[in-house]
Amino acid sequence: MKRMLALVMAVVLCFGMMAFAGCGKKNVLKVGMTEYDPMNYKDDKGEWTGFDTEFAQKAAKDLGYDDVEFIIIDWDNKLNELESGAIDCIWNGMTITDKIKAGADVTDPYAKNAQVVVVNKDLKATYTADTLKTLKIAVENGGAAAGILEEMNISFTPVKTQIDALTEVKSGASQACLIDITMANNMLVEGGNYANLVVAEELAEEEYGIAFKKGSELTVKMNEIIKNYKADGTLEAFGKKYDVAIAD
Repeated sequence: MKRMLALVMAVVLCFGMMAFAGCGKKNVLKVGMTEYDPMNYKDDKGEWTGFDTEFAQKAAKDLGYDDVEFIIIDWDNKLNELESGAIDCIWNGMTITDKIKAGADVTDPYAKNAQVVVVNKDLKATYTADTLKTLKIAVENGGAAAGILEEMNISFTPVKTQIDALTEVKSGASQACLIDITMANNMLVEGGNYANLVVAEELAEEEYGIAFKKGSELTVKMNEIIKNYKADGTLEAFGKKYDVAIAD
C-alpha cells in the first residue's frame, strides 16, 4: 500500500511540475527579418538593435506578448515562412507591394522609403538616366528592387541580402546595385566600409508595412498601435535615432 501511495504521489508531483512549467512559458512574437542596417542589425555586443527592432520590442508588449524572437529568413521565401507558421509576422523594412498584399494582411504604412541606384564614385560622374540598363546590377532576391527592375525589363544578378548587393559593387563584381534609401543613408558614410560608393539615382518612392497571416486579428491591433505611436511621438523618436522618415 505504501509503495502504491508513493507511486501515486510521484505521478501527481510530475504532472504538477509539468503544469507549473507550462504556466511559466513565455508568449513570444516570432518576427521574420534579415540583417539590415538601420532596421535590424547587431550592435557591438551581438544584440539585435535598429528601428524595427526597437519598434517590434515595444509594440509586442502592447500586442500582448512577453518577448520577441527575431528569426533570419530567406527574404525571397518570406510569404511561405509566414503561411507555414515559422514566423508570426514579417517586420524588416518591408515595402508594401501588391504581391505582399495578395499573400498576407499588411498594416498601414509606418515609414517612408525609396529605391536608389548605388554605384562607384568614379561611375557617378558619367551616369545618366539611360546608364542603368547597360550595367551589371546586383539586387536582393525577392525584394522590392527586384520587382522594379523586372517591370523596367532590366536584367540583374540576384543576391541574398541588400548588404550582399552593396558588397558586389564594392568588390567590382557588379557595377551597380538597387537598395533601400534607408540603408544607403546609413551605409554610404565617410570613413565607412562603403565610403567609395554613392547614390546615382532615385527610382521609386515606397512605404514600409508589417505583414501578418491572412485573417490575423493582429493586423487591426497593430494599425491602432501605429496610429498611437505616430500621435505620441514614439515613431518620430525612433526615426530621429535611426535616420528613418516616418510615413504620414
